[in-house]
Amino acid sequence: MSAVSTTLFRFKSPLTIAIHSIMLGTLFSSFSTISLAAEKAPVLSKTQSVQIRAGNLDQALALFAGQTNSELSYDPILVAGKKTQGLNGQYTFEQGITQLLKGTGLTLVKRQDGTWGIINSKTQPREVGQLQSIHSTATQQGQRSNSAQLPLITVTADNPTYTSRKSTSATKLNLSQKETPQSISVITSQQIEDQHLTSLEDVMDQTPGISAFKQGQRAAGYRTFSARGFSISNYLRDGIPTSYGATYGKDIAALENSAIYEKIEVIRGSTGLTTGSGNPAASINLVRKRPTDDLKGSVQVSAGLWNNYSSTVDVSGPLDQSGDLKGRMVLSAQEGDNWQDRYDFSDKLIYGALDYDVSDKTVLTSALTYEKTRANDATAQGFPFYTRTQTGVINSVQTIFDRKDNPATDFAYSDTERLNVLAGVEHQFN
Repeated sequence: MSAVSTTLFRFKSPLTIAIHSIMLGTLFSSFSTISLAAEKAPVLSKTQSVQIRAGNLDQALALFAGQTNSELSYDPILVAGKKTQGLNGQYTFEQGITQLLKGTGLTLVKRQDGTWGIINSKTQPREVGQLQSIHSTATQQGQRSNSAQLPLITVTADNPTYTSRKSTSATKLNLSQKETPQSISVITSQQIEDQHLTSLEDVMDQTPGISAFKQGQRAAGYRTFSARGFSISNYLRDGIPTSYGATYGKDIAALENSAIYEKIEVIRGSTGLTTGSGNPAASINLVRKRPTDDLKGSVQVSAGLWNNYSSTVDVSGPLDQSGDLKGRMVLSAQEGDNWQDRYDFSDKLIYGALDYDVSDKTVLTSALTYEKTRANDATAQGFPFYTRTQTGVINSVQTIFDRKDNPATDFAYSDTERLNVLAGVEHQFN
């Protein structure tokens, strides 16, 4: 079996890069060159049978490494979103990689030190970080004296950071936040998990430039988000405008469970050019989680003050042998109370998504979300600050209520149910 190891890519500060460069004695001369390491072993010049279906370039490179027992290491940013026609035949290491890169705008080059690299065909300076050094050890096969097997590096496309590499919300172009000509904030799923932001209301509390007006208890009161002095009314799902938000004075969007979102993008200022009617406040784009090519799963359980408990199960992966049909399911449940007497809250969520790859450039996508929220002994009102006399004149005596006193009646409740069904076709024209 092949030895399996994982290479992590971390972007470092210039000072850290300089220190590592001195210690390791290694500098990368081109900012557009991404390391693709290959040991000088007979396996690189040997012709081998390779079968890789057309699809995403990053997945094809990982499969090529596994089938040829070679080692690949590259920056996912360079190959993100690029497609390959695949391989089917006999190839050497150089021939196979060159064929996979055909038509992608990328080129395989060999440096003077014998290592390989991938560069853009039309090299342009861009800001990238320093890759950490890769140390690999070849393991000798028991009965094959002239063969050596390099460790296989597993490459994943997860983004366990608080930053988003690309965003299309503001301009419909796949630009970085630095290149986007508008003020934009992105809350990633990693930040949502780390800071335990269970609802859209919690996410907006952590978003710069967003103010929240809150009245009454959760799920029964009023929640209004504003930016630049105006109320936010533009909500989008995967970049598509939707009639969502305030209903009977309550902003039901604030209650929505954040467990189903890969990231939440907030574009401050008007976005009428891309979302229809402009709003001088901001637009909130809810980007849902999509099915993944590899089998993945996670379980989260938490407990807090005032009997607050929550659990989330997230499972995703291929549903058929070819990997064309992929699915994802998220189940989440929350319950608890707060500092007030009698009040309690519960939220239950079911989310399912399916993606089917019709071809290399066409994907059928569908999703269903059902969420039910209930609050018992809850109200949007509060206690009066002063008492009044029978004639209606304000009495100078201030009312006295304890912090734990609940203004709601013992039969008051609030139920909210949300059902969202999505179906679409995605096609890449280039």
